[in-house]
Amino acid sequence: MKRLSDCWPCDSDADLKRMLGECGCDAESIERRLARGCDDRIDDLIEMLRGKRRTYMEDLHAAQRRVDRLDYVIRLLKQEKS
Repeated sequence: MKRLSDCWPCDSDADLKRMLGECGCDAESIERRLARGCDDRIDDLIEMLRGKRRTYMEDLHAAQRRVDRLDYVIRLLKQEKS
C-alpha cells in the first residue's frame, strides 16, 4: 500500500493528517477518506476541504453581519446620547 504522502505533497503521513486536522477535519473523516485509493483519495480530500471552506465562509459572513448590526446599534445609541 502506498503511503499517504505518496499521493500528497507532504513530507510524511503524519504531516498530512496534522494539516487536515488544522483545517478543522475530524480524525474519523480523515481516516475514512485516506483509506481509499490514491486518485479517489485526492478527490475526496478536495471535496471535504471545499465543504469546510464553504462552511467557514458562511460562518464568516454571518459573523460579519452580526458585527455590522452591532456597529449600527452603537451608532444609534451614540446619536441618541448626543
